[in-house]
Amino acid sequence: MRHFSLLGLSLFSLLLSTAMPAHAFKLIPLSRVFSPTGPNAVQSYEIENNTGEPLAVELNIVKREMSLQGVDKLIPANDDFMIYPPQILLQTGESQTVRVTWLGDPKPAQELAYRLIAEQLPINLAPTGGTASEAPTKSGFNTSIKIKMRYQGSIYIRPSQAQPNVVIERIEPKMENGKSILAITLQNQGSARANLKEGQLQLKVGTQDRSIVTLTAAQMGLNERPTLLAKQQRQILIPYPTGLAQGEILGTLTLPYQKR
Repeated sequence: MRHFSLLGLSLFSLLLSTAMPAHAFKLIPLSRVFSPTGPNAVQSYEIENNTGEPLAVELNIVKREMSLQGVDKLIPANDDFMIYPPQILLQTGESQTVRVTWLGDPKPAQELAYRLIAEQLPINLAPTGGTASEAPTKSGFNTSIKIKMRYQGSIYIRPSQAQPNVVIERIEPKMENGKSILAITLQNQGSARANLKEGQLQLKVGTQDRSIVTLTAAQMGLNERPTLLAKQQRQILIPYPTGLAQGEILGTLTLPYQKR
């Protein structure tokens, strides 16, 4: 196994779709929960090279926040962790254990969310002897730019007793492109992330209305991005439901693991 430094290289990204090629490097596992202190504050990952050529992989960690639409907003956070080794060179069929250690707050008030990013560095690691444009380096490898692959794993720093608590903050009828819609804002007031995939939302107009419209997570478009991080909000935009009268709209959110 060889470790190396590639600082100063200009990195060009081409992010892949969620479907990875059959022959690619792997990050195992894709999600881990860390404790802020103790043995579980240090955890290991495996990087496997299932390609037919040697490859270089670099690992970084970014902190996660979320937009109202559930899209990650990523903030550099390598200082919160120690990654060893942060860069590796794998020959075909080789694997490498990478150790990740939490260095941040030992007593966080809520669960903290991060991404472990493992990406193939955009260099040609084929043995020297290529074209004249592919100048060999001192290490004996060419450094021409090539497409790279990228994995994003999940890291959660979870204090004991952390629990989600998702509430409906507001429901607003709106017009968008000449059509009536509902803007439903959810807020996770709890101290841990919530999974909205099995959620159901019941809507009615006023306290006297007995006509209830029930929407599943799929109908609300939550299956693709079901995670709502602690202290974060999510806005759901849906067509105005058929059968729901006009007026003050009341809603009840039901999650299988959350008791009211």
